Amino acid sequence: MQVFLAGFGVFVAAEGWAWHAGFVHVFEWLLPLMLFAALLGRLPRGLKLAPVGTFVLVGLQYTTANLGSGFVAALHPVIALLIFLAALATARGAWRALSRGEPI
Repeated sequence: MQVFLAGFGVFVAAEGWAWHAGFVHVFEWLLPLMLFAALLGRLPRGLKLAPVGTFVLVGLQYTTANLGSGFVAALHPVIALLIFLAALATARGAWRALSRGEPI
């Protein structure tokens, strides 16, 4: 959805940027909950650390979004891709743990 809204802001109408910037507030509150649940849960070590890495990436995402322009700001879409890949890796790890019967 974020990629669509960014594309909408570039190719269709400028208000897409406001929607792109605002949409993150719909789900940003989930990350601290994920971090808290992962640290308390009986998860494999990799799954416990995954929300920590995602938390760091999201912090970098906010930083690059607020820098305006330049080389560091250009990393914003790269970090978005890394967040997506981290989410995929976490989902795969959880699926493997469930398939092996490990407690999640």
